[in-house]
Amino acid sequence: MAEYSQVAYWNERYAREPDPFEWYQEYGALQHILSRYITPKQTTALVVGCGTSNLSEELHRAQCKNVVSIDFSQVCIDINKKKYANQQGMQFGHMDVRKLEFGPNRFDLIIDKGTLDSILCADDAEVAAAKAISECSRVLQPGGVFVMVSHAAPEHREALLKVPNDQFVHYQYATIAKPRVEEQAAAAAEPAKDEEVHYVYVAIKGKQK
Repeated sequence: MAEYSQVAYWNERYAREPDPFEWYQEYGALQHILSRYITPKQTTALVVGCGTSNLSEELHRAQCKNVVSIDFSQVCIDINKKKYANQQGMQFGHMDVRKLEFGPNRFDLIIDKGTLDSILCADDAEVAAAKAISECSRVLQPGGVFVMVSHAAPEHREALLKVPNDQFVHYQYATIAKPRVEEQAAAAAEPAKDEEVHYVYVAIKGKQK
């Protein structure tokens, strides 16, 4: 859906629906993966395309030293700034992941929950996605971790993480069943199929030589 790559769509949506909303997965479903990369009171995290998700708040509760959250929708950033105005250790900024306004080697952990999927709806999808990945790598510490939650299987996403200049030296992925209503979950006796899961990609930035 091409509108997912357009800031006007998201500004209108957040103005109409300002309450917290989770795309793909809640923090609880990702915690067993994310917790491996959080050192309490030391980890500095960046959430790209934060929307109105509670992910940033949950990371802060997990004792990330600082949680910086960005989105290209000024509307959702204003919502978050008002909501967390008195919360130390949480910052929100109006910013495009394709042009991050941070210096290099700033963050230990970067999390994208559906943002790259939205970017890949754009007309210049491949170029835009490559810029976003390159920027995320640039602001990661050497040895830092990039976590990407996506609806797409590895054959459609691994090329983003195997870039020509070897920004990431290693990546792996796990699958998580898509959220279901209680009745559906109780009735589901068979293992989840590919179309019933989300993919969580974890990429490690190479050490500087």
